[in-house]
Amino acid sequence: MIYKIVAVGKLKEPHYKSGADEYIKRIGGMAKIEVAEIAPSYLADESHAAVSAALLKESAALTAACAGYEIIPLCIDGRQYGSEEFAALLRDLSVPKIAFVIGGSHGLAKSFTDGCGTRLSLSKMTLPHELARVVLLEQLYRAECIAGGKKYHK
Repeated sequence: MIYKIVAVGKLKEPHYKSGADEYIKRIGGMAKIEVAEIAPSYLADESHAAVSAALLKESAALTAACAGYEIIPLCIDGRQYGSEEFAALLRDLSVPKIAFVIGGSHGLAKSFTDGCGTRLSLSKMTLPHELARVVLLEQLYRAECIAGGKKYHK
């Protein structure tokens, strides 16, 4: 399996970077993992029109970064899964490459997420995007452990 994390923005805080790096290292022993960071679009103001235009611009870059991958965006209207359900989802998709997409502070364009068959929500709570990346990586590691029959998933 090849996983790709496609995120708007970089990990800036050292503790998030350290956590993400640790799970990327752990996953690397079981599956291939890639990360692509897309620069957030500049906003002249916070108007609806400016945000919509920025999201559309980011969508084009995200779509290009996900070429050849099954796309699973992380979004508020996505489905929540338990760890074993998530592992089963990854197995049942039967695709060799999956890209998980994490939007920026304004999320993802509806036109982008509407085109995806599977949408994922990590929680009903709002998470900082950097933390969401670490949580996703930990769950990917856990899913690989479950799939491999390892004891990590308790």
